[in-house]
Amino acid sequence: GPRRTPCESGCGGLVHARHALEAVLYHECAIAAGAGLVAFVTWGGPNQVGLLTFALLWLMRTSAKLNLFLGVRNLGEAFLPDHLAYLRTFLRRRRMNPLYPVSLVASTAGVVLLALRAAAGASPFETTGSMLLAVLLALALLEHVFMMLPLSSEVLWAWGFRSRAAAPVPPTV
Repeated sequence: GPRRTPCESGCGGLVHARHALEAVLYHECAIAAGAGLVAFVTWGGPNQVGLLTFALLWLMRTSAKLNLFLGVRNLGEAFLPDHLAYLRTFLRRRRMNPLYPVSLVASTAGVVLLALRAAAGASPFETTGSMLLAVLLALALLEHVFMMLPLSSEVLWAWGFRSRAAAPVPPTV
């Protein structure tokens, strides 16, 4: 986005939210354009699984971003590359936020409903499409659960960080 600097210390409330939105604005616009393109291409077609998959992943990604902004136990900030380190100033470490339980309950209900729809599928296509969506939603739910576990997710990925430490730093111009 247009903001590529850290948020000032003491910044809070709606100003902090505006700064965070400025930091990811171009990315969000690109995703919206992608959604529009997928909707345009699939509009009126017999197979809407691609559009539904895109929408589901977008919704859960947005939920994850909002939960990171509002505060979760595990931020995963170690996964940010150095040139995006300023994004850490928009994340909050908290034991809980008001959106988190809503995200969990809604996601769990969605997994159950999609699995029930798959079980009652009138055709193999409907069963497969519903099960695909249920599994993707279950994985997104698992990602949300990892955000609050009292366990650092970076430990699980320590093997991947070794390559980052070994990579040569490119010269700056």
